Amino acid sequence: NDASENSAGVMVLDGKFLWLGGSTSGNLRAICFNNVQIPATASILDAYIEFYTYGESPAASTEIYSELANSTGYSTSAHSISSKKYSYSKVKWSESNLTAKELIRTPNLQSIIDESRIKGWASGQNLAFKFEGLNTNEGINVYAYDGGASYRPKLVIKYKNEGGPNPLPIPVTIE
Repeated sequence: NDASENSAGVMVLDGKFLWLGGSTSGNLRAICFNNVQIPATASILDAYIEFYTYGESPAASTEIYSELANSTGYSTSAHSISSKKYSYSKVKWSESNLTAKELIRTPNLQSIIDESRIKGWASGQNLAFKFEGLNTNEGINVYAYDGGASYRPKLVIKYKNEGGPNPLPIPVTIE
């Protein structure tokens, strides 16, 4: 699932799109992927989230953090994003001007996923990411889970399993 939280802590769960980043006024966005499979013995080679742009977006930047636990997803309870614990490390993502329905991807998220794994996240659990604004325009406008099955965000993790055969990269989609 995905969610938006405004500066007062009010939650929106059923939006068709998300503005990732943008204003630093306390607005947060987050996305949770269910049942993510990364063997404990695996070394992540590359990990990223693919999004389709919802509409035109000006150049924008955001910082991405991973939740440090098996995410329970988001609810309508106030501060459902900001009340959770996130990685100390972050990944900065910048995009230039975008048009509608472009396929874009985040930079490599390996460092923040590995921080979650060190803090106790395990294969088969849910993995969530928070996007914070850097005060650049409105942010990166992308389709949310409820924006349509063809445009849903997708988490892609490529890894080498150090404890067994090397599997092919496995994309994980939101359930």
